[in-house]
Amino acid sequence: MAKSVWKKVTPGTYLRGEMQYQVKIARKGRAIAETFDSLAKAQHFRLKTITEIDGGVYVDPLREKETTPLDLLLRYETEVTPTKKGARQETSVLRGWREQEWSSLPIASISPAHILEWCNDRVKAGKAPTTVSNAMNTLSAVFSYAINEWQY
Repeated sequence: MAKSVWKKVTPGTYLRGEMQYQVKIARKGRAIAETFDSLAKAQHFRLKTITEIDGGVYVDPLREKETTPLDLLLRYETEVTPTKKGARQETSVLRGWREQEWSSLPIASISPAHILEWCNDRVKAGKAPTTVSNAMNTLSAVFSYAINEWQY
């Protein structure tokens, strides 16, 4: 088996094989490595990613694959819910969301179909429209908070 030889082309960019360029970025506690078929694409990715990380707008796609709604619901319940006047009621609603089968799936794989199925099941169970709406608003608040405050 041939040993691969890595040649540094530019800072953070390495020649990997004949026509593959790998970018390695270690910044603000993040380690990112991507491979490209052209040096121009590799350099563009490196510059764009470093700018996004430094600007606080970088979204790590791996993070969305590793995080579940259950993680977000628990974090929200711990960090945000206690600051609210209706914390006890909201905790109950969050518990209901945590019990959903899809709450253990990665957030990247959650689709509107999951939520729609939940809504339909609640309506079929005879829940009042306001009850369903309030639960939806709570879930929306969790996801909005995750996006705006936790940068998901």
